[in-house]
Amino acid sequence: MKIKGKVYLVLDEIQEIEGWERTVNAYAQDRGAEYEIVVTGSNSTMLSSELGTHLSGRYVALEVLPFSFAEFVVAHGMKPDKAALLEYLQTGGLPELTNLAGEEPRRHYVMALRDSILLNDVVRRHGIKDVALLEALFRFLCDSVGNLFSVNKVVKFMRSHGVRANHETVSNYASHLCESLLVHACDRHDIRGKQILAGNRKYFANDPAFRRYLSSGFDPGLARQLENVVYLHFRRQGFQVYVGAGRDSEVDFVVERGDERAYYQVCYLLGNESTIDREYRALERIRDNHPKAVLSLDDASFGTRNGIRHVPVWEVLASEG
Repeated sequence: MKIKGKVYLVLDEIQEIEGWERTVNAYAQDRGAEYEIVVTGSNSTMLSSELGTHLSGRYVALEVLPFSFAEFVVAHGMKPDKAALLEYLQTGGLPELTNLAGEEPRRHYVMALRDSILLNDVVRRHGIKDVALLEALFRFLCDSVGNLFSVNKVVKFMRSHGVRANHETVSNYASHLCESLLVHACDRHDIRGKQILAGNRKYFANDPAFRRYLSSGFDPGLARQLENVVYLHFRRQGFQVYVGAGRDSEVDFVVERGDERAYYQVCYLLGNESTIDREYRALERIRDNHPKAVLSLDDASFGTRNGIRHVPVWEVLASEG
């Protein structure tokens, strides 16, 4: 090919090729050539484990998620305002949806994407026997974004709806769904002890479109959808994201990146004094000097109360830093 300059090798969905890591390792060892190698795959655990084994210290892993709100408004030629955020919550950030008009084509695309990921990255890879339970669990997690629950509660819910389930199977299937990047698990973090707590956790969909097009259809409100996109926002920024557990209250998110740490409450609207007190009280009980903020869909900022900022949520989501 008589290529001049640096050579870029882009290997897409590399996990389909057995022994791929040995070939990549061979190119990575060739220090006489200016190779830049980009390896992609749709299963996070497989890639990270195999890269860590064969390319230890010679790679940088980047997690690629669907369009963020900031990318969504650019793709659609919109302003990053409240109206655009509401559209983002409805449409989602899957890039292909940008090219599809109408509810049914979008729904069919999202369903086909779900089926492809479940079949290729979960069922075949892990030899899943109860596909119906796997699909029911994914639907349940989409319905329940932002809710704290344990595996035991999920098992009880499944059984109450006539679905055969046990603790070990549900726990394994939930882990497989996280590995496939359809959903993300958000653990509880002891704010005072600064440690991960076992038991209850939250799950968030990898994109608003999964909640929009694959859930049961019952929508209790926008607050949990906002939590979902806020979680994804901070994950994109490279933060570790947790649910904050205090002595008498929970904080929606504790985010950490290096020495940075911040706390966030997410709500639909600060419509009355009772709601304001509830949202701010959880943050006011935290006795440290790290940044704290309440995010909502209110049209304007309410300013600062006891050092805690109120910020319209779309302003945070539109930032890339």
